[in-house]
Amino acid sequence: MKLFRTASVLSLLLAVAACDMLKKKGADAGDEGGAAASGSADSDAATTPPPSAGAAANVDDVARFPDETKINDVNATIKRGFNVRDSPPAGHLVAGVSPGQTVTEQASRGKYFLIVFDDAKSGKKLMGWVHADAFSAAPPDAGVLTCTNGEIPLQGDVQFCGKVCSADGDCPAGQACKGSAAKLKDGKAGDSVQVCTVYATPDAGSKLLTTVDAGQTAIDAGGGNLPTPTTDIVPAVNGKCPANFVLVRKDLKCHKMCPKNSDCRPGFRCGKCEGNQVCNDQPNFCPGG
Repeated sequence: MKLFRTASVLSLLLAVAACDMLKKKGADAGDEGGAAASGSADSDAATTPPPSAGAAANVDDVARFPDETKINDVNATIKRGFNVRDSPPAGHLVAGVSPGQTVTEQASRGKYFLIVFDDAKSGKKLMGWVHADAFSAAPPDAGVLTCTNGEIPLQGDVQFCGKVCSADGDCPAGQACKGSAAKLKDGKAGDSVQVCTVYATPDAGSKLLTTVDAGQTAIDAGGGNLPTPTTDIVPAVNGKCPANFVLVRKDLKCHKMCPKNSDCRPGFRCGKCEGNQVCNDQPNFCPGG
């Protein structure tokens, strides 16, 4: 009986020791697995770093223009969902922006703004051109398009006049057959076609010239004092307006601010537009203010 008890105790001790060894081996394996996973994560982070603050990942793919007007990092809020493209009006799609999203304006040209924004889908900071309508709560009446010089009415993000093409040789100098849009017929979008569009030109030139007033010569948009306007609506220079003028997004021009009609020159009237009282050259220029 005593021998039996001794054998039982010895068996129990051996079982406990074996269990401890198995636990330790499993823990060691787990530690090695954790270290491997951590090393893999560090490796991924090292190969795909996030873009630096203010830098767009696709900056070299976006078209730039010698006649664009520079804007010094002005924050703006998107009011309507819109496509952002590498060149206006029908370049390749960069991404989309959504209502309520804050973007940073870098430049303007015609009815388009060059913006930098955070793209939630890719997790990158991107750059591209978006139509000014993206900053308006309601789309303005486009009216009837009248196209010239071999261009036809087209529907892209907005309606515009463009040249249909099948090869780069069909396009004017400085453009390529890289865009796409739909033909407009009776105000409705029809067949999809290739269209001429500007292509990326990384060096847009360091000296941008912008006409200040119809009666004045162009001035260097890179600096200098703005001449005193001789009318109540003038183009912006380097993204800036003269004193007592404010930029109106609807026409991308500087409008003189006015508490009352007598503050405006003959032919202009004072009215609320985009939250400011400004001089306009047509009635109901900003319906609803």
